Amino acid sequence: MHPLVAQIAYDLSADPHVRGILLTGSSTRGDATQESDLDFWVLLGGVLERPFRSEKLDGKWVEYHHRNLVQAREHMRKNLTELYSHLDGKALYDSDGKLEELRAEAQALFAAYRLPAEERRALRYWLHGSRRKLEAALRNRDDLRAAYLASTNAWKILEGLWAACHKPMPPGGAVWAHLHDLQLDEALKVVLRDLFTAGALERGQAALALIEWVLERLETT
Repeated sequence: MHPLVAQIAYDLSADPHVRGILLTGSSTRGDATQESDLDFWVLLGGVLERPFRSEKLDGKWVEYHHRNLVQAREHMRKNLTELYSHLDGKALYDSDGKLEELRAEAQALFAAYRLPAEERRALRYWLHGSRRKLEAALRNRDDLRAAYLASTNAWKILEGLWAACHKPMPPGGAVWAHLHDLQLDEALKVVLRDLFTAGALERGQAALALIEWVLERLETT
């Protein structure tokens, strides 16, 4: 364990109101860099509440997200990106075993996930409209518009990929680390990479191909 992580965990655990400490984010996903933040998810006892805070320690930004048990369960159901804190996190302190319980609940919610029907319809509607615009831009060889549409629709396309594979959308920083959850074939992974790294028209073509892949599955599953 990094000495700074150990020191922070020790200091936090000395607080009698702290019942659990998770190290989360890139540090536990395995994709951290020298510049990455340290992310701590802190479970508070009772109904105690504390705001998010951040600080710089030994040249690293450290972020603290606080939840009591009621808030933790509520957030997991209302904001499903929160599941990944528990799925990816490493428990550094768990005085009452509640972090272990929350992890089991997160795993169950993850396994049972299906995009709600209303959100599914809204996503299909958005992607149908984006497809029409991309088709027009590509037909006219309008590289600026094609690249613009690829850029502005990229996140919605990612949401579609996760929805089509019946997985909750991870937070932005965890997308690439959790790409394996979708079990995409290698050819589609290349298209996804092209969405972000190819030339203007190629990015538009990649966006269109991904939208078509997503719509086919959203309309049949």
